Amino acid sequence: MKKRCTLFLAIVSTSLAYSWDYLGTKGTGNGEDFEISTNGDVYVADYDAGLTGSNILLRVKKFNGSSWENLPNASEGSIIGTAVDIELSGSDIYISYAEFVNFSYYSVFVKKYENNKWVQVSTSLRMPTGGASIFDLVVDSDGVCYVLGAAGPSSTTAKIHKLVNNQWSAITIPNAQGPTFHDRSSYIDANKDLIFPISKYLFVNGGLASEISVLKLSGTTITSLGNTVSTTKGGTYNKLRVLSNGTIKLVTSDNSVNTFYTLESNVWTVNPIETTIGISTNADIDIDGKWYFANASKIFEEGNTTAIYTPTSGVVADIKLYDGNIYALVSDGVIKQPVISATGLENGSSFENEMAIYPIPTSEKLNTFSQLNNYAIFNSFGVLIEKGTISGNSINVSQLDNGVYYLQLSGNGTTSRTKFIKQ
Repeated sequence: MKKRCTLFLAIVSTSLAYSWDYLGTKGTGNGEDFEISTNGDVYVADYDAGLTGSNILLRVKKFNGSSWENLPNASEGSIIGTAVDIELSGSDIYISYAEFVNFSYYSVFVKKYENNKWVQVSTSLRMPTGGASIFDLVVDSDGVCYVLGAAGPSSTTAKIHKLVNNQWSAITIPNAQGPTFHDRSSYIDANKDLIFPISKYLFVNGGLASEISVLKLSGTTITSLGNTVSTTKGGTYNKLRVLSNGTIKLVTSDNSVNTFYTLESNVWTVNPIETTIGISTNADIDIDGKWYFANASKIFEEGNTTAIYTPTSGVVADIKLYDGNIYALVSDGVIKQPVISATGLENGSSFENEMAIYPIPTSEKLNTFSQLNNYAIFNSFGVLIEKGTISGNSINVSQLDNGVYYLQLSGNGTTSRTKFIKQ
Protein backbone atom coordinates (compact mmCIF):
# COMPACT_ATOMS: atom_id res chain seq x y z
CA MET A 1 0.00 0.00 0.00
CA LYS A 2 1.29 3.42 -0.94
CA LYS A 3 1.83 5.83 1.89
CA ARG A 4 -0.52 8.78 1.58
CA CYS A 5 1.28 12.10 1.49
CA THR A 6 -0.86 15.21 1.20
CA LEU A 7 0.07 18.80 0.58
CA PHE A 8 -2.43 21.48 1.64
CA LEU A 9 -2.16 25.07 0.46
CA ALA A 10 -3.86 27.85 2.36
CA ILE A 11 -3.51 31.59 2.78
CA VAL A 12 -0.17 32.43 4.35
CA SER A 13 0.25 35.32 6.73
CA THR A 14 3.73 36.79 6.54
CA SER A 15 5.57 40.05 6.83
CA LEU A 16 6.48 42.10 3.79
CA ALA A 17 9.98 42.63 5.18
CA TYR A 18 12.75 40.85 3.31
CA SER A 19 15.10 38.73 5.39
CA TRP A 20 17.84 37.12 3.34
CA ASP A 21 19.36 33.75 4.21
CA TYR A 22 23.07 33.43 3.51
CA LEU A 23 24.14 30.07 2.11
CA GLY A 24 27.64 30.28 3.50
CA THR A 25 30.92 31.43 1.98
CA LYS A 26 31.68 29.76 -1.32
CA GLY A 27 35.38 30.69 -1.24
CA THR A 28 37.53 32.86 -3.45
CA GLY A 29 36.75 33.94 -6.98
CA ASN A 30 34.30 36.28 -8.68
CA GLY A 31 30.96 34.56 -9.20
CA GLU A 32 29.91 34.97 -12.82
CA ASP A 33 26.89 32.67 -13.23
CA PHE A 34 24.84 30.19 -11.23
CA GLU A 35 21.99 27.70 -11.63
CA ILE A 36 19.69 25.80 -9.28
CA SER A 37 18.90 22.11 -9.79
CA THR A 38 15.50 20.46 -9.33
CA ASN A 39 16.56 19.19 -5.90
CA GLY A 40 17.67 22.64 -4.76
CA ASP A 41 21.43 22.29 -5.21
CA VAL A 42 23.15 25.51 -6.26
CA TYR A 43 25.97 25.45 -8.84
CA VAL A 44 28.23 28.50 -9.21
CA ALA A 45 30.82 29.22 -11.90
CA ASP A 46 33.45 31.75 -10.84
CA TYR A 47 36.93 32.84 -11.77
CA ASP A 48 39.93 34.60 -10.30
CA ALA A 49 39.58 38.31 -10.85
CA GLY A 50 42.67 40.36 -11.50
CA LEU A 51 44.65 37.48 -13.00
CA THR A 52 45.63 37.24 -16.63
CA GLY A 53 46.77 34.69 -19.17
CA SER A 54 47.08 31.07 -18.06
CA ASN A 55 46.61 31.99 -14.39
CA ILE A 56 42.82 32.35 -14.65
CA LEU A 57 40.92 29.35 -13.26
CA LEU A 58 37.27 28.70 -14.08
CA ARG A 59 35.98 27.05 -10.93
CA VAL A 60 32.64 25.34 -10.36
CA LYS A 61 31.24 25.05 -6.83
CA LYS A 62 28.16 23.31 -5.49
CA PHE A 63 26.02 24.09 -2.46
CA ASN A 64 24.19 20.91 -1.42
CA GLY A 65 21.88 22.47 1.14
CA SER A 66 24.36 22.55 4.00
CA SER A 67 27.86 23.22 2.67
CA TRP A 68 29.92 24.14 -0.37
CA GLU A 69 32.08 21.67 -2.26
CA ASN A 70 34.53 22.25 -5.09
CA LEU A 71 34.03 20.44 -8.38
CA PRO A 72 37.02 20.09 -10.73
CA ASN A 73 38.04 23.26 -12.54
CA ALA A 74 36.27 23.61 -15.86
CA SER A 75 39.21 25.44 -17.41
CA GLU A 76 42.72 26.54 -16.59
CA GLY A 77 43.53 29.12 -19.21
CA SER A 78 42.99 32.63 -20.47
CA ILE A 79 39.21 32.66 -20.12
CA ILE A 80 37.08 35.75 -20.64
CA GLY A 81 35.42 36.40 -17.30
CA THR A 82 32.24 37.91 -18.74
CA ALA A 83 31.74 34.98 -21.13
CA VAL A 84 30.74 32.17 -18.76
CA ASP A 85 27.39 30.35 -18.79
CA ILE A 86 26.47 27.32 -16.67
CA GLU A 87 23.30 25.40 -17.58
CA LEU A 88 21.40 22.44 -16.12
CA SER A 89 19.33 19.97 -18.12
CA GLY A 90 17.67 17.49 -15.78
CA SER A 91 20.55 16.00 -13.77
CA ASP A 92 23.16 17.01 -16.39
CA ILE A 93 25.47 20.00 -15.86
CA TYR A 94 26.90 21.99 -18.78
CA ILE A 95 29.25 24.93 -18.85
CA SER A 96 30.39 27.18 -21.68
CA TYR A 97 33.14 29.76 -21.72
CA ALA A 98 35.40 31.69 -24.09
CA GLU A 99 39.19 31.65 -24.16
CA PHE A 100 41.35 34.35 -25.68
CA VAL A 101 42.97 33.43 -29.03
CA ASN A 102 43.97 36.79 -30.48
CA PHE A 103 42.52 40.27 -30.73
CA SER A 104 40.09 39.13 -33.44
CA TYR A 105 38.88 35.75 -32.25
CA TYR A 106 37.99 33.74 -29.16
CA SER A 107 37.46 30.00 -28.83
CA VAL A 108 34.15 29.03 -27.20
CA PHE A 109 33.98 25.69 -25.41
CA VAL A 110 30.99 23.68 -24.21
CA LYS A 111 31.61 20.97 -21.60
CA LYS A 112 29.47 18.44 -19.73
CA TYR A 113 30.16 17.13 -16.24
CA GLU A 114 30.56 13.35 -16.42
CA ASN A 115 32.23 10.89 -14.02
CA ASN A 116 33.58 13.69 -11.82
CA LYS A 117 35.26 15.54 -14.67
CA TRP A 118 34.43 18.06 -17.38
CA VAL A 119 34.22 16.53 -20.86
CA GLN A 120 34.24 18.72 -23.98
CA VAL A 121 31.11 17.87 -25.97
CA SER A 122 32.55 18.77 -29.38
CA THR A 123 35.14 20.88 -31.12
CA SER A 124 35.39 24.48 -29.95
CA LEU A 125 33.61 27.31 -31.75
CA ARG A 126 35.56 30.18 -33.23
CA MET A 127 33.89 33.53 -32.62
CA PRO A 128 34.93 37.15 -33.08
CA THR A 129 35.64 39.07 -29.92
CA GLY A 130 32.39 41.02 -30.24
CA GLY A 131 30.31 37.85 -30.43
CA ALA A 132 32.04 35.66 -27.86
CA SER A 133 32.42 38.22 -25.09
CA ILE A 134 28.71 37.79 -24.33
CA PHE A 135 26.74 34.76 -25.47
CA ASP A 136 23.99 32.40 -24.33
CA LEU A 137 24.06 28.61 -23.88
CA VAL A 138 20.72 26.77 -23.92
CA VAL A 139 20.32 22.99 -23.52
CA ASP A 140 17.04 21.15 -24.13
CA SER A 141 15.81 18.01 -22.35
CA ASP A 142 17.38 15.80 -25.04
CA GLY A 143 20.83 17.29 -24.49
CA VAL A 144 20.78 19.34 -27.70
CA CYS A 145 22.99 22.40 -27.14
CA TYR A 146 22.51 25.86 -28.63
CA VAL A 147 25.11 28.63 -28.45
CA LEU A 148 23.82 32.04 -29.51
CA GLY A 149 26.25 34.77 -30.46
CA ALA A 150 27.95 36.59 -33.30
CA ALA A 151 30.04 34.51 -35.69
CA GLY A 152 32.28 35.03 -38.68
CA PRO A 153 34.75 37.82 -39.37
CA SER A 154 32.15 40.53 -38.65
CA SER A 155 30.44 40.91 -35.28
CA THR A 156 27.39 42.29 -37.09
CA THR A 157 26.48 38.74 -38.15
CA ALA A 158 24.64 36.81 -35.43
CA LYS A 159 24.29 33.06 -35.58
CA ILE A 160 22.79 30.16 -33.66
CA HIS A 161 25.18 27.25 -33.27
CA LYS A 162 23.30 23.99 -32.74
CA LEU A 163 25.04 20.84 -31.51
CA VAL A 164 23.45 17.52 -32.46
CA ASN A 165 25.34 14.20 -32.35
CA ASN A 166 28.58 16.04 -31.55
CA GLN A 167 28.41 18.14 -34.71
CA TRP A 168 27.93 21.91 -34.80
CA SER A 169 25.74 23.52 -37.43
CA ALA A 170 25.37 27.29 -37.83
CA ILE A 171 22.10 29.08 -38.58
CA THR A 172 22.30 32.74 -39.52
CA ILE A 173 19.84 35.01 -37.73
CA PRO A 174 18.41 37.57 -40.17
CA ASN A 175 18.61 41.28 -39.34
CA ALA A 176 20.55 40.75 -36.10
CA GLN A 177 23.69 42.31 -34.74
CA GLY A 178 26.08 40.84 -32.23
CA PRO A 179 26.53 40.72 -29.43
CA THR A 180 22.83 40.47 -28.64
CA PHE A 181 22.65 37.58 -26.21
CA HIS A 182 23.07 37.21 -22.47
CA ASP A 183 22.77 34.37 -19.99
CA ARG A 184 19.19 33.03 -19.88
CA SER A 185 17.90 35.55 -22.39
CA SER A 186 16.65 32.55 -24.41
CA TYR A 187 14.66 29.44 -23.55
CA ILE A 188 13.26 26.18 -24.94
CA ASP A 189 9.45 26.05 -25.12
CA ALA A 190 7.14 23.07 -24.64
CA ASN A 191 7.55 22.10 -28.32
CA LYS A 192 11.36 22.13 -27.94
CA ASP A 193 11.61 25.22 -30.12
CA LEU A 194 14.18 27.88 -29.26
CA ILE A 195 12.75 31.32 -28.34
CA PHE A 196 15.22 34.20 -28.28
CA PRO A 197 15.48 38.01 -28.61
CA ILE A 198 17.63 39.94 -31.06
CA SER A 199 18.43 43.62 -31.35
CA LYS A 200 20.14 45.96 -33.73
CA TYR A 201 20.90 49.66 -33.81
CA LEU A 202 19.21 52.10 -36.19
CA PHE A 203 18.67 55.81 -36.55
CA VAL A 204 15.19 57.18 -35.80
CA ASN A 205 14.48 60.90 -36.26
CA GLY A 206 18.19 61.62 -36.26
CA GLY A 207 18.87 59.73 -33.02
CA LEU A 208 20.21 56.28 -32.19
CA ALA A 209 17.59 53.68 -31.25
CA SER A 210 17.35 49.91 -30.87
CA GLU A 211 15.08 47.59 -32.80
CA ILE A 212 14.12 44.52 -30.78
CA SER A 213 12.51 41.35 -32.10
CA VAL A 214 11.67 38.00 -30.51
CA LEU A 215 12.17 35.01 -32.76
CA LYS A 216 11.44 31.28 -32.73
CA LEU A 217 13.73 28.62 -34.18
CA SER A 218 11.83 25.45 -35.15
CA GLY A 219 14.10 22.98 -36.90
CA THR A 220 16.03 25.31 -39.19
CA THR A 221 13.18 27.80 -39.71
CA ILE A 222 13.16 31.17 -37.92
CA THR A 223 9.91 33.09 -37.50
CA SER A 224 8.96 36.24 -35.59
CA LEU A 225 6.76 36.35 -32.49
CA GLY A 226 4.84 39.60 -32.40
CA ASN A 227 5.84 42.91 -33.89
CA THR A 228 9.24 44.61 -33.81
CA VAL A 229 9.78 47.11 -31.00
CA SER A 230 11.80 50.28 -31.57
CA THR A 231 13.01 52.05 -28.47
CA THR A 232 15.55 54.66 -27.41
CA LYS A 233 15.44 53.36 -23.83
CA GLY A 234 16.72 49.82 -24.19
CA GLY A 235 17.87 47.09 -26.48
CA THR A 236 21.46 46.49 -25.40
CA TYR A 237 20.51 44.00 -22.68
CA ASN A 238 17.42 41.83 -23.17
CA LYS A 239 15.85 39.11 -21.03
CA LEU A 240 12.92 36.87 -22.00
CA ARG A 241 10.67 34.90 -19.67
CA VAL A 242 7.41 33.00 -20.15
CA LEU A 243 4.46 32.94 -17.74
CA SER A 244 2.55 29.84 -16.70
CA ASN A 245 -0.21 30.68 -19.19
CA GLY A 246 2.28 30.95 -22.06
CA THR A 247 2.46 34.75 -22.10
CA ILE A 248 5.93 35.99 -23.04
CA LYS A 249 7.50 38.90 -21.16
CA LEU A 250 10.57 40.93 -22.08
CA VAL A 251 12.72 43.39 -20.17
CA THR A 252 15.25 45.60 -21.91
CA SER A 253 17.93 47.70 -20.28
CA ASP A 254 20.05 50.53 -21.61
CA ASN A 255 20.84 54.15 -20.83
CA SER A 256 20.20 53.46 -17.13
CA VAL A 257 16.54 52.58 -17.83
CA ASN A 258 14.69 49.25 -17.65
CA THR A 259 11.54 48.86 -19.75
CA PHE A 260 9.07 45.96 -19.51
CA TYR A 261 7.05 44.47 -22.39
CA THR A 262 4.35 41.80 -22.61
CA LEU A 263 3.33 39.95 -25.78
CA GLU A 264 -0.48 40.13 -25.95
CA SER A 265 -2.47 39.09 -29.06
CA ASN A 266 0.81 38.96 -30.97
CA VAL A 267 1.57 42.60 -30.16
CA TRP A 268 4.13 43.88 -27.65
CA THR A 269 2.65 46.23 -25.06
CA VAL A 270 4.90 48.33 -22.88
CA ASN A 271 4.57 48.46 -19.11
CA PRO A 272 4.48 52.14 -18.10
CA ILE A 273 6.66 51.39 -15.07
CA GLU A 274 10.27 52.24 -15.87
CA THR A 275 13.14 52.10 -13.41
CA THR A 276 16.26 54.24 -13.59
CA ILE A 277 18.53 52.03 -11.49
CA GLY A 278 21.41 51.74 -13.92
CA ILE A 279 22.02 49.15 -16.60
CA SER A 280 20.75 45.76 -15.46
CA THR A 281 21.65 42.46 -17.12
CA ASN A 282 20.20 40.36 -14.30
CA ALA A 283 16.44 39.81 -14.24
CA ASP A 284 13.91 37.04 -13.62
CA ILE A 285 10.19 36.63 -12.93
CA ASP A 286 8.23 34.68 -10.36
CA ILE A 287 5.60 32.17 -11.51
CA ASP A 288 2.96 34.93 -11.55
CA GLY A 289 4.98 37.22 -13.82
CA LYS A 290 6.43 39.76 -11.42
CA TRP A 291 9.91 40.95 -12.39
CA TYR A 292 12.89 41.04 -10.04
CA PHE A 293 16.06 42.65 -11.33
CA ALA A 294 19.42 43.95 -10.20
CA ASN A 295 22.18 46.30 -11.13
CA ALA A 296 25.66 45.75 -9.77
CA SER A 297 24.82 46.97 -6.29
CA LYS A 298 21.09 46.50 -5.56
CA ILE A 299 18.13 44.17 -6.12
CA PHE A 300 14.67 45.56 -6.97
CA GLU A 301 11.18 44.18 -7.47
CA GLU A 302 8.80 45.45 -10.13
CA GLY A 303 6.66 48.32 -8.86
CA ASN A 304 8.93 49.10 -5.91
CA THR A 305 11.46 51.91 -6.28
CA THR A 306 13.16 50.99 -3.01
CA ALA A 307 15.81 48.27 -3.25
CA ILE A 308 14.90 45.04 -1.46
CA TYR A 309 18.57 44.18 -1.00
CA THR A 310 21.81 46.15 -0.94
CA PRO A 311 24.99 44.14 -0.36
CA THR A 312 27.26 45.46 2.35
CA SER A 313 30.22 44.74 0.08
CA GLY A 314 30.89 43.46 -3.42
CA VAL A 315 28.39 43.22 -6.25
CA VAL A 316 25.27 41.32 -7.29
CA ALA A 317 26.44 39.10 -10.18
CA ASP A 318 23.15 37.36 -10.99
CA ILE A 319 19.64 36.65 -9.64
CA LYS A 320 17.17 33.83 -10.25
CA LEU A 321 13.65 32.97 -9.11
CA TYR A 322 13.16 29.33 -8.22
CA ASP A 323 10.66 27.35 -6.15
CA GLY A 324 9.17 30.43 -4.47
CA ASN A 325 12.53 32.00 -3.60
CA ILE A 326 14.75 34.77 -4.96
CA TYR A 327 18.36 33.63 -5.21
CA ALA A 328 21.19 36.13 -5.68
CA LEU A 329 24.82 35.46 -6.47
CA VAL A 330 26.94 38.01 -4.61
CA SER A 331 30.69 38.40 -4.39
CA ASP A 332 31.34 35.89 -1.64
CA GLY A 333 28.36 33.54 -1.77
CA VAL A 334 24.68 33.04 -2.51
CA ILE A 335 21.70 34.48 -0.65
CA LYS A 336 18.02 33.63 -0.90
CA GLN A 337 14.68 35.07 0.21
CA PRO A 338 11.09 33.77 -0.12
CA VAL A 339 9.09 35.69 -2.71
CA ILE A 340 6.57 37.95 -1.00
CA SER A 341 3.92 39.83 -2.95
CA ALA A 342 2.19 43.06 -2.06
CA THR A 343 -0.63 41.00 -0.53
CA GLY A 344 1.76 39.33 1.88
CA LEU A 345 1.33 35.90 0.30
CA GLU A 346 4.37 33.80 -0.44
CA ASN A 347 4.96 33.02 -4.14
CA GLY A 348 2.77 35.96 -5.14
CA SER A 349 -0.26 33.64 -5.49
CA SER A 350 -3.78 33.69 -4.09
CA PHE A 351 -4.90 30.30 -2.80
CA GLU A 352 -8.59 30.74 -2.06
CA ASN A 353 -9.50 27.05 -2.33
CA GLU A 354 -7.92 24.36 -0.24
CA MET A 355 -6.39 21.74 -2.48
CA ALA A 356 -4.49 18.55 -1.81
CA ILE A 357 -2.41 16.33 -4.04
CA TYR A 358 -0.63 13.04 -3.36
CA PRO A 359 1.68 11.18 -3.50
CA ILE A 360 4.67 13.52 -3.53
CA PRO A 361 7.00 12.58 -5.12
CA THR A 362 5.12 10.57 -7.74
CA SER A 363 6.09 8.38 -10.66
CA GLU A 364 2.75 7.69 -12.35
CA LYS A 365 -0.14 9.92 -11.31
CA LEU A 366 -1.25 12.68 -8.98
CA ASN A 367 -4.40 12.18 -6.96
CA THR A 368 -6.25 15.43 -6.29
CA PHE A 369 -8.88 16.66 -3.87
CA SER A 370 -10.28 19.97 -5.11
CA GLN A 371 -13.42 21.53 -6.55
CA LEU A 372 -11.28 22.84 -9.43
CA ASN A 373 -11.44 20.57 -12.50
CA ASN A 374 -9.14 22.21 -15.06
CA TYR A 375 -5.43 21.54 -14.74
CA ALA A 376 -2.19 22.77 -16.29
CA ILE A 377 1.36 21.53 -15.69
CA PHE A 378 4.41 23.80 -16.02
CA ASN A 379 8.10 23.03 -15.76
CA SER A 380 10.42 24.76 -13.28
CA PHE A 381 10.92 27.68 -15.73
CA GLY A 382 7.16 28.28 -16.00
CA VAL A 383 6.78 26.80 -19.49
CA LEU A 384 3.42 25.10 -20.11
CA ILE A 385 3.89 21.33 -20.58
CA GLU A 386 0.29 20.16 -20.86
CA LYS A 387 -3.26 21.02 -19.82
CA GLY A 388 -6.64 19.32 -19.63
CA THR A 389 -9.59 18.36 -17.46
CA ILE A 390 -9.23 16.14 -14.40
CA SER A 391 -10.91 12.75 -14.73
CA GLY A 392 -11.48 10.50 -11.75
CA ASN A 393 -9.68 12.84 -9.33
CA SER A 394 -6.27 11.98 -10.78
CA ILE A 395 -3.80 13.24 -13.39
CA ASN A 396 -1.45 10.95 -15.30
CA VAL A 397 2.14 12.30 -15.12
CA SER A 398 4.05 9.14 -16.11
CA GLN A 399 5.05 10.73 -19.43
CA LEU A 400 6.92 13.61 -17.77
CA ASP A 401 10.68 13.65 -17.40
CA ASN A 402 11.93 13.44 -13.82
CA GLY A 403 12.11 16.82 -12.12
CA VAL A 404 10.18 19.61 -10.39
CA TYR A 405 6.88 20.85 -11.86
CA TYR A 406 4.03 23.16 -10.94
CA LEU A 407 0.41 21.98 -10.99
CA GLN A 408 -2.20 24.67 -11.53
CA LEU A 409 -5.90 23.97 -10.93
CA SER A 410 -8.56 26.42 -12.04
CA GLY A 411 -12.32 26.85 -12.29
CA ASN A 412 -15.14 29.18 -11.22
CA GLY A 413 -12.81 32.18 -11.39
CA THR A 414 -10.36 30.63 -8.92
CA THR A 415 -6.81 29.44 -9.49
CA SER A 416 -4.57 27.44 -7.16
CA ARG A 417 -1.00 26.34 -7.74
CA THR A 418 1.48 24.04 -6.04
CA LYS A 419 4.71 22.22 -6.72
CA PHE A 420 5.22 18.48 -7.20
CA ILE A 421 8.13 16.19 -8.02
CA LYS A 422 8.11 13.55 -10.74
CA GLN A 423 10.63 10.75 -10.22
